[in-house]
Amino acid sequence: MNAERGTALLLVVIVLLVLSGISMALIVVSETDQDTTRWQIHAGDALYVAEMGLRVGEEVLAEAASASADDLLEHAPVAHTPAAPVDVPLFPTHAGEYDLVHLGTYLTDGGGELANRRIALPSPPGGGPMPEAFYSLYVRNNPADISVADADPATDAREDNDFIVNLVSVGWVQVGDRVLAVKILEEQYGWFEVAQDPSVQKLKDAGGTSSAQFGG
Repeated sequence: MNAERGTALLLVVIVLLVLSGISMALIVVSETDQDTTRWQIHAGDALYVAEMGLRVGEEVLAEAASASADDLLEHAPVAHTPAAPVDVPLFPTHAGEYDLVHLGTYLTDGGGELANRRIALPSPPGGGPMPEAFYSLYVRNNPADISVADADPATDAREDNDFIVNLVSVGWVQVGDRVLAVKILEEQYGWFEVAQDPSVQKLKDAGGTSSAQFGG
């Protein structure tokens, strides 16, 4: 009789352990789903902000005379974009350096550098801390330009020989000092009736996935 009670108790304990394990697994899955949903929202917001930045940059470039392209490229940057690597903006000196570590120099308008411009976001679903969104705009010569296409580091990449520049928009979302998501868009802009093909716009980041996620 005691042996049967002992066996039944052991079975109850095993069942409770199994149920506890299943419950913990469901909690983990639920939290993972919530994290994924939040990331998708943040990534979408970062893309939206980066797109807004591109439109602003296009308006600035449309008002700039082609003769001032060199002036835009030669601007010595002052601000710093928290969502980008700490050693940017570095201006690329040849085509092989057209990556996220070499974002160029900040685009400027009458109000100064278009860096760390804040965009209001809607309140997050379900409450929680209110995220902030920002964008920064960079300009650099296009890698096909004669001044960078020769892959010669000694060539001055800040001279615009073909009146076409690359516009880079970095959009990101953060809460406090924690950067949650980043989107980086790049397109070419040309003067003197140089056609701008919408297909030249591209998403890019260090991982080649058009988005980035930061923890912390």
